[in-house]
Amino acid sequence: MANEKILVYGDRWSSAALWVKAIFLLPPWLYLLVPLVGFVFGKCGPFVFQAGYPIILILGLLYFVDDVLRRKIKIDDNFITLGFSRYKLAELSSVGLIYSQNGITPTTLLLYFGAGKKLDLNLGRLRYEEFEKLLNLIENRVPHCTIDPVITILCKSKKLARKAALEESDRTEIKYHSRRAIKDISKTFTETAESWSRLGPSLTLLVAAPMWLTAIKTVYSIPLTSALSPNTSIALQEKLTEMMLALESALGKGIADSSSFLWNLVSNPVIAICLALCLIPILYHFLRLLFKPNRLVMDANGAHLNLQSGGLNIPIDSSNWSQINRALLVKPTLSAGPDHWSIRLSGESNSNKLNLELAALTPDDRIRFSRALERWAPHCAADTELMETLLPRQANSYTELWLQSLAAPPERASLEPLSAGRVLQDGKFEVLRRIGVGGQGAAYLCKQHLDTQPPSTLQVVLKETIIPVFVEAEIRKQALERFEQEARILRDLNSEHIVRLLDYFVEDHRGYLVLEWVDGKSLRQLIEDRGALAEEQVKQLCEQMCSMLEYLHAKSIIHRDFTPDNLILQKDGKLKLIDFNVAQSEEEGSGVVVGKQAYMPAEQFRGKPTTQSDIYAMGATLFFLLTGQDPEPITQSLVRETQPGVSEMMDRIIQKCTALDTNERFKSVEEVASAMSSQVVTFSSTIKVEQEAIKVDA
Repeated sequence: MANEKILVYGDRWSSAALWVKAIFLLPPWLYLLVPLVGFVFGKCGPFVFQAGYPIILILGLLYFVDDVLRRKIKIDDNFITLGFSRYKLAELSSVGLIYSQNGITPTTLLLYFGAGKKLDLNLGRLRYEEFEKLLNLIENRVPHCTIDPVITILCKSKKLARKAALEESDRTEIKYHSRRAIKDISKTFTETAESWSRLGPSLTLLVAAPMWLTAIKTVYSIPLTSALSPNTSIALQEKLTEMMLALESALGKGIADSSSFLWNLVSNPVIAICLALCLIPILYHFLRLLFKPNRLVMDANGAHLNLQSGGLNIPIDSSNWSQINRALLVKPTLSAGPDHWSIRLSGESNSNKLNLELAALTPDDRIRFSRALERWAPHCAADTELMETLLPRQANSYTELWLQSLAAPPERASLEPLSAGRVLQDGKFEVLRRIGVGGQGAAYLCKQHLDTQPPSTLQVVLKETIIPVFVEAEIRKQALERFEQEARILRDLNSEHIVRLLDYFVEDHRGYLVLEWVDGKSLRQLIEDRGALAEEQVKQLCEQMCSMLEYLHAKSIIHRDFTPDNLILQKDGKLKLIDFNVAQSEEEGSGVVVGKQAYMPAEQFRGKPTTQSDIYAMGATLFFLLTGQDPEPITQSLVRETQPGVSEMMDRIIQKCTALDTNERFKSVEEVASAMSSQVVTFSSTIKVEQEAIKVDA
């Protein structure tokens, strides 16, 4: 399932015990009872005795499969599954704790499903991260479930204890995930192998068949003489021996034939050379990944990248604080790709520097890095972009937002828009001015007071969504769900062409998205101020539009409102996409009809948008930039009818973008970019937007 989550439930011993049980199928202690069971079965008669082995085998298989499945707790939209047991999430009513005999230490997490159904989870087998993840999933998917307040207190205490330990330590050690490829491969293999775990018992039965046959011949020989005649007993033992030898011979022959086939294959010179050409680059990159650092250590002396493996601690790169006076965020080059953002700690000379991959630090570890940098290198000047990147992102769950809304007074504190000087979140945000008004709220330029040493401020935008008060609870929930969906989509996006979400919260029955401040004008405002743009300028802007849509569509997100109003051009000529209020995942399928009529294709009017719908909207936007006029709704745009000076190639590209039939429209943004780049070559290979044309007033 798309929304299925898997939590690890077990410790090292239980994982090791799994291999033991994979060999024996039954718990080792149960084998002490096998002779006794065989004796009892033998006394019950030949039929019961002959049925005894299949019964034990079936019970062993069931035990093994259940034990394998109980290594994971599976949670999807409808069920919690542990082993063979399934529980309906909708019936989950409360989560509590069961204490040990001393009444002080909790030992078991109790999930009560009503009607006497309950699920006991041993806290000793749940790591703290898995425990916290389980509670978050329950909060998100079962809003009506009551959680024991003690559990929340335990979680907070755990976090506070970890935080205090980190702050008091004489060094800060951070996991450095520079070997993500190995981790991703391992994760993919583990998840794939887990789905095949049901074959484990069958494979075990096949491989361990000789052992089983030997066990039958020896263990069950005790009651054979009393239950069967001597001739029958001898014949049975001979038959079992023949079966065991035949199986061992078949297994040995299969292994030998496979080895011979592989050797003959590899010994062929052509195949050997091809294999070497394929394997050597893979081995080279694997070794490079293997010897990358996996720990970032920061102490009073400096920052160190180390490779830790077992008891070894190999230094890879380091830099002393005395040689570092600046920390900045380095953006990736076009050749490096969008994922190669880095943090550079540098000094006066280029030789004194330390480069850290931003992606190698998790969001939580970025906060720890920021604090360690403030602690160990207070003299180091960090640029604004880096501090914004290292800011903690609030991951409010829908349940938290709903509780914030319910906890607010039944009436609004103010019915008026926020005025300059108004503070929110206990003084964390201070309103400077209103910068826009919409149907569901407004947008404000604000000053965010950062909890740094020394204290600093950051300009941000608060996008407001008004949540209705005097309506049914279901309507309020729907409003909050739409707000939370926009926040969730933006939270997972990281592109230089898309506005960045910093935080979100609910206050006074209004939802607020905390967004980065994009200093510029929308393309609509630009056209209204300066008129239609030249074709060369539009091509440059189209390249950036293709980049942002290519990024969104790779993540299966449809914007559904890609218009000149939602594209902001900054002073440096960079284009940014804003307003994801109606964006949706491609998996959601049909939905409510939303968007601006002049920029919506026919399928979006029918409530069935696709990624090609954004391509239509981009073509309509290009028409607007070239003509200064909105296109006709649900019409293929013909630019040369309004602007004869536009090239035929550009006209054909816009026509194909806005084709009403999706079969005739561009299938992907990559096709648009390719067509546009071939057109760019006929003019200039280094087209730039004229500085005066893109200049935006402050």
